[in-house]
Formats: sequence, structure tokens, C-alpha cells
Amino acid sequence: MTRHSTTTYTSNEIVLVIHRHFWLIALMFIGILLANYLVTEQYTHIYRHDAQLINLAGRQRMLVSRIAFLSTQTDEQSNAELVESIKTLRAEFTELMSSQEDLAHDVSIHYLYLSGNNPIAPRINQFLDAIAQKDTQQISVLYRKLLPDINNAVNVFSQQANHHADILHKIGLVIETFAVIFVMTGIHRRLLRRVHQAIAEQSLATVQLEQQKSQIRAIFDASSVPKALHSRGRILYINPAFTRRFGYTLADIQSLNDWWSLAYPDPSYRDWVREEWTKRLTRNQLGAPFEALEARITCKNGTICIVQIEAVSLQNDYQHVDWVTFFDITALHDATDRLQTLLETASDGIHVLDTKGNVIEFSHAFARMLGYSLEETACLNVSDWDAMIPKNLQLSTIAEILTNPTTFETKHRRKDGSVFDAEINAKAIELGGKTYLYASSRNITERKNMEAELHRREQYQRVLLDNFPFFVWLKDTDSRLLTANLHYARVAKVNSTKDLEGKTDFDFFPHDLAEKYVADDRTVIETQQSKHVQEEFVTETGERYWIETWKAPLIIDGEIAGTVGYSKDITEQRRAENEINRLKEQYEVLFTDSPDAYLVVAFEDGCILDCNRALETMMRGTRKDIIGKSVINISPPNQPDGSRSDVAGFEHIMRAYNQGYTCFEWVHRRLDNSDFWVEVTVSRTPFHGQDALLGAWRDITERKAMEKTVSRK
Repeated sequence: MTRHSTTTYTSNEIVLVIHRHFWLIALMFIGILLANYLVTEQYTHIYRHDAQLINLAGRQRMLVSRIAFLSTQTDEQSNAELVESIKTLRAEFTELMSSQEDLAHDVSIHYLYLSGNNPIAPRINQFLDAIAQKDTQQISVLYRKLLPDINNAVNVFSQQANHHADILHKIGLVIETFAVIFVMTGIHRRLLRRVHQAIAEQSLATVQLEQQKSQIRAIFDASSVPKALHSRGRILYINPAFTRRFGYTLADIQSLNDWWSLAYPDPSYRDWVREEWTKRLTRNQLGAPFEALEARITCKNGTICIVQIEAVSLQNDYQHVDWVTFFDITALHDATDRLQTLLETASDGIHVLDTKGNVIEFSHAFARMLGYSLEETACLNVSDWDAMIPKNLQLSTIAEILTNPTTFETKHRRKDGSVFDAEINAKAIELGGKTYLYASSRNITERKNMEAELHRREQYQRVLLDNFPFFVWLKDTDSRLLTANLHYARVAKVNSTKDLEGKTDFDFFPHDLAEKYVADDRTVIETQQSKHVQEEFVTETGERYWIETWKAPLIIDGEIAGTVGYSKDITEQRRAENEINRLKEQYEVLFTDSPDAYLVVAFEDGCILDCNRALETMMRGTRKDIIGKSVINISPPNQPDGSRSDVAGFEHIMRAYNQGYTCFEWVHRRLDNSDFWVEVTVSRTPFHGQDALLGAWRDITERKAMEKTVSRK
């Protein structure tokens, strides 16, 4: 059996031990305090560094989102902001990398950002390269990959911060175990740990708040609707859509007074807008819904846009702010104004009816068309003006039109009872969830009269064409008949001119003739020159006849549409022309080679137009010398009986012209100035389309000399 003994120390012994080991205990106490201080400072630095990493990663996420949005914009302000955002992203990424190198003791952080398998660094470079190349598809792909990686980094940093807090807590417990006797040191350590935890929690809360703010801003920046935030007369924020629409930047409108003076330069209109805005905002702050305000805003470039302004008041313990949204309704107003202008200025009678035929909307022209005032027209029913559709069928007709849009002709009755022809285009439309009948009326009385007049003119032209003694036609560019007259139909051996339409020459004439006719058509179309030919044909029985054909291009509105032409039988004409030519040849022979002297004299002035060889011999000159001289000028001034040659000669010319024939004796003077007697026979004759006299001279100089000798004896 073993006996255990217990050693008991008195207070004097304890004091003696402490006295003997005072310096050792003092050094231990100082060491514990120093260790506590060093550990505390180290992990405080770690906390702050973790918070910095979380904040930097959060700002990176915000910048990447902002850059992705700005890369889709094309205005100059967005491009400038994109360049600055890219610079900021590169700088903060460099700062983050540098911070991680300073804290490379943590394996997970070091691996995540600094190792060769870094998933973020290359992707950010690729993302910025895609933006530089304006590769929209690659930007979108890399953006979707970058966000999860950055979010993962934020989570890693947050977990690391919590891990460091746990380490600090455990170190504090160890220190407290070795320094129980130093109660104040333990209390100080626990308080310090709580302070560090509070710092970490506040850092995380700050990062989360920044993330929420960046997300909210990204949403508003991406919005296509102009938005602004103001508080106590100071404008805090405007989104890019605001600047794109109105042109103003935050530097232009730092206060509400700046905005009032720029957006509403007219003082009276500005006062009205400000008063209405204040009323609505006050009611909204008291809990009433904000009543939208419609206003005209003057943009920075001087243009006017019409907007509907809505606001939301936000209140907290620190400040009061108002979110303001501007809905651009300029296009809607323009459309409304255009519709009103259309209804006021449309020439057609536009009207909108309900399913019972009552007028809902109408153009001013419709009221004028019916002779009613605008107030009276608004109260009309379709039965008041339609003069053709029976009243008991009008509702069923409207129902049918609502199902099947249609165009039809009817008659409208005016207020004074007169009736006119109208053409209606009608169909169903939907307004506000209800079905209505849209109709457009047009007074076609004049058109109907023109159609009747055109029909009469066509009948006149048909009668005219059909009574031509030769056949006439119109062809298209493919030589198909468009129309022809009855004579053509008889030659083609068809019953009516309708049977000719769409046919070609190959349907009626021998193949060789048809080929020639079509070739002529093609020549006229290609050259756009008319063609006139006279051709002889031999029938199967051997009979010969002549055809004259004239063809010309058919030009409508400056475009060639085919050919127009006519053909007629000129066999008798050709025979007559041949006979005339034969007689002319005989005349030429007789006139030129006759032993008697002949000449042709113009009736108007007595000038010689032609002469034969016998006259040349008689006048002792050439034909060139004789033609053009007056028969009076180739006579002596006076005749042997004492009469003046010009007076007596004019009397003979007039007698021949009036009686058609005369004969007399006359003294003429040759070109060598010798005189001689001639017996002149003059008859009236046509010469090249003008009245002339044909003279025949016979030299009777010898006979006159013999007569003179006989009279002397």
C-alpha cells in the first residue's frame, strides 16, 4: 500500500518563488504582450488586404459589365467612356495582381490568380482584344465566361477572410491558455477579435453594397429610356440614354435650375412646367400616385421632343431623392398629328363606323362630300347617306365587309337630297379591343362621266377605223395584234375584230409573207423609224396587184409599245401612175425633139421655165441662156403696129390663161439682137404643180417679107 503525500506552500514561500523568478515572469508577460501585438497587427493587415481584394474584384465585375455594355454603343460619349473604362480595368487588374503577390502565402489565392492555369487573366486579355476588334459575338461569349470566374474570385476572397478570422480566434485561445493569469490581456484579445470581425463584416457589407449599386447602375445605364436622379435641387445621376436623347451631360445640368433654363427656354412655359411638376411631386410625396406630366423639352441641338415624365420619390434617414423617367412620345404625337392632319386634309371621304353603322371618326372631306357640318356628320348613320343598299340589308352588309375587305361602287345621298356615284374601299380594323369598319369614299361622278365619254370616243374611233377603205392595225412588241379594223378582219377572214386580238400574221397569211411582215415590225421597233413600202404581189391564179404599207413605232409615255400601220391596195393607182409616166415620156420626146419651137412660160411673171432644141436654134443661144428670161424682155420695145410689147404681151398672156388658148403674130428679138417674126400659139398647161403656158413658135419671117414685097407690087 502506497501512501501519497501532498506538498503545501505557504504564502511566504509563493512570494519567495515569485521574487526569485521575477525577471523570468516579467519576460514571459512582456513576450505574451509582444506576441499578441504582432499577431494582432499581422492579421489586421490580412483583414484589410482581404477587404481590398474583395473590393477590387467587385469593381472588376462592375467594370467588365460596363465595358460589355459600352462596346455595343456607337455615340462619341460612350466611345470615350469605353476607353477610360478599359484603362481603369487594366489598372485595377494590375493592382489586384500586385496585391496577391504581396500576399502569396495563401496557396488558394496564389493558384487562382498567379499560376499558369489562371482562368481570369488570359480571359480578360481576350475580352479586351475582342472589344478592340469590335467582335460582338466574341465579346458576348467572353463576358458570359468572365462573370462566373470573377464571382468565384469574390467568393474565394470572402472565404479567405473568414478563414483568417478563424485563425485569429484560435491564436487568441492559445494565447489566453498560456496567459490565464493575465485576464486583461485575454479581454483585450477578445475585444480586438470582435473589432476585427466587425471590420471584416463591414468590408463584406461594403463590397455587397457596391455590387448592388453597380448592378442597379448597369441596369439603368443599359436602359434605352432616359432616367435621372436628383436630390434637394442637385442632379446626382443621368443615364446614357438621357444624354443620347437630349444631348445634355451631367456637367451641363448639375442643378435643377440649370435643367429648367436649358430644357424650357421660354419663361412662361418654364413656369408652367415647374408649377405642374411641383404639384405632382408634392402629391406623390404624400402617398398619391405620380400623375404623368407631358412636356416639350428643348434638346441641346435645338430640336424639340415631347416626353411623358414620371417620378418616384425615395426617402430614408439621410436624404430624399427622386427617380425621374422620361418617356419619349414625340413619335406618338407626330403620328397623332399626322392622323389629325390626314383627317383634316384628306381628299377622300374617310370614315370609321361601328358594327351598327354609326359614325365614330371621319375626315373633313367626308362631311363636305355629304354637305353636312362636322357636328352633324358625327351623328350620322350609314342609312343617312347610302342610296343603294336597302336599310334592311345594311347591317348584314357591314358584317360581311368586316369578314371580307372589299371595294365596290354605290351611290351617296347628300344632305340636300342629290345623289352622286361613289367608290368605297372598306375593311375591318381593331381599336381598343373593339372591331370597327374603316371605309374610304371617293366621288367618282366625274370618272364615270369620263368613262362614258371615253366609251363614246372609242366608238367614234371604231367607226372611223372600220370605215377606212384599207386595213389598219396596232401590234405589240411581239407582233401580236392589239386591235384592227373590220377591213383587216375581212382580209383575215374572221367574224369580228375581237377575233384578231392576240393573233399574229402567221395566223392569217402565207408563211413567207408573215415572216416578211414580222421582220418589218422588228426593224421599226429596233430603229424606232417609220417604214413605207410599195410591193407587187402575184396571186396563186397569176393575178398581179400592188400593196402600199406604212408602219411606225407605237410610243406611249416615252416607251415603245409596238407598231401601228395600215395597208391598202394601190393596183389601180400604180396603173394610172404607169400610164402617166408613159405619157410623160412621150411628152418629153415630143417636146424635146419636135421640129417646132416650144417653150413653157410662167403665168405670174412670163418667165421662160423650159424650152426645146428647136427654140434654142431659133433664138441662136443655149437652153441655159434662155431659161429664166421673160418673153417680154426677148421682144423689141414696140411691135410693128406701134403697140408696146409689154402691154400687148400681157394681154395675150391673160387671154390664153382665161380662154385656155390663143394665137397671134409677134416680133421677137434673138439673143444676137436680131428681130424675127413668129406665129405664136399659146395654151394653158400645168407644169410641176403650178399654172403655166405652153407656147409654140413658128418662124414666119420669110412669109412676112414675101407679103411685104407683094404689097409693094
